[in-house]
Amino acid sequence: MISETTRLDVIANNLANVNTAGFKRGRSVHASYPSMEIFRVGDQSQNRYGPSAGARLDRPLHVGPLGTGTWVDHIEYVMEPGPFRFTGEPLDLAIEGDAFFVVSTPRGERYTRAGEFSIDPVGRIVTQSGEPLLGERGEITLPPGTSPERIVVTREGEVIVEGVTVDRILVAEFESPSRLQREGRNLLAESPESGAPEPVVPGEGGIAINQGYLEGSNVNAVEELVNMIEATRVYEANQRVILAQDESLSKAVNEVGRV
Repeated sequence: MISETTRLDVIANNLANVNTAGFKRGRSVHASYPSMEIFRVGDQSQNRYGPSAGARLDRPLHVGPLGTGTWVDHIEYVMEPGPFRFTGEPLDLAIEGDAFFVVSTPRGERYTRAGEFSIDPVGRIVTQSGEPLLGERGEITLPPGTSPERIVVTREGEVIVEGVTVDRILVAEFESPSRLQREGRNLLAESPESGAPEPVVPGEGGIAINQGYLEGSNVNAVEELVNMIEATRVYEANQRVILAQDESLSKAVNEVGRV
């Protein structure tokens, strides 16, 4: 029941972000506790392969394995690309390939697929929550007075203002991106399981940046609703088992021993 509660939390978060740019849906990965072998104590009239006339064994009849429940091993993120949507906005950027934008935060570098950027009061290109986008030279800062309409971003990641290259957008990839750690505000952090970030050059290895496009969420609302119904029914089934055990124990304590 605890495992299914965690699964429901992950599904609810997916549904809440069905329209969030660059969002990657989560998935809870479950593992099972060791099973136990069950034997019929005191009944040696048949062997483990079925009835056999006159056959008796020195050990009780083997019934079969008993599962002892599951636990959530980890939460992983499905890194399938979301659909690209044309917006025409100069600072809406979408990455082709399995790479991430790199942004600066007070906690260090973080990674995102959400390419909905804007210009802050000091001329930096920032995310919707204010984290500066990083280039090869650090935070990408535009010349004073630059309007978004004057910015050109090439597929190779070069940020050009009126024919002058300001910087090249820094992008990174991971060995196991599904094991990145989610921090909120559509930001991801590296973890021991994800591996260290490896800088990649846009325009090479299938990585490219598309200006005027946004990558949508890869959440399928219908699929998540089906998963929610399934998780709810599994939770309820386990709940009924506990109620049945509780009723049996109540009868054993209050009725069986009564004279």
